[in-house]
Amino acid sequence: MAQLTSSGIPLTPEVDALVTQYRSENVQLHGKKLHHLVAKQTQARKELSRLSSERQTFEKTWCDYLNKLVTLVQTQVEQRQKTLEAFEASEDGWRRQLSEATTQLAQSTGGKASVDASAMEEDDEFVDLEIEREAERKQAQEDTAAKFESLMQSLQTAQQQAAQAVTREGSRTPRRRAKVEKVDVDSSPEPSAEAFANASKSALPVPALPKDAAGKTKQEEY
Repeated sequence: MAQLTSSGIPLTPEVDALVTQYRSENVQLHGKKLHHLVAKQTQARKELSRLSSERQTFEKTWCDYLNKLVTLVQTQVEQRQKTLEAFEASEDGWRRQLSEATTQLAQSTGGKASVDASAMEEDDEFVDLEIEREAERKQAQEDTAAKFESLMQSLQTAQQQAAQAVTREGSRTPRRRAKVEKVDVDSSPEPSAEAFANASKSALPVPALPKDAAGKTKQEEY
């Protein structure tokens, strides 16, 4: 067609009409193609902005959850320590009562050798048992403290990573975006799938599976 129009050869009215029609249709097709490409470009930008906003909401939800979890664990450990201290105070009181009663009993028997020997034997057995129990308690407390320290380090690391992710996603999200509603997070040890599903109906805490250009999710491909 280009050679035909550029050769300078006079065209018959019929051929000239065909050339004009071809050019018109070609311009229309080119315009439709450009419009289609612009539409795809706009859709891609819109979806990327939506995913970025939903990702930021997701990261913020997890950051809030981890903050609450760290506070919850710290509070429970403090309560546990107070309970253990109450146990120890009560045990000390009963030990004093046992010691005083044993001493008074020995004095009231008139210092008989048989009674004293029996009481001393019982005291020795009790002391040995208490020493063994105390060693077991200390070992259990040390094991618990080590596990708590490891747990807190893991939680604090996850907490820092979540906070960094929120900051990172916030810096990548365009300023002109819709205001995201705050999501309340359950303080359960691990958020269930049902909890996230219910929350997603109101504030989208969990982004949907991203779709490819064909409109299929990664899960649908399998």
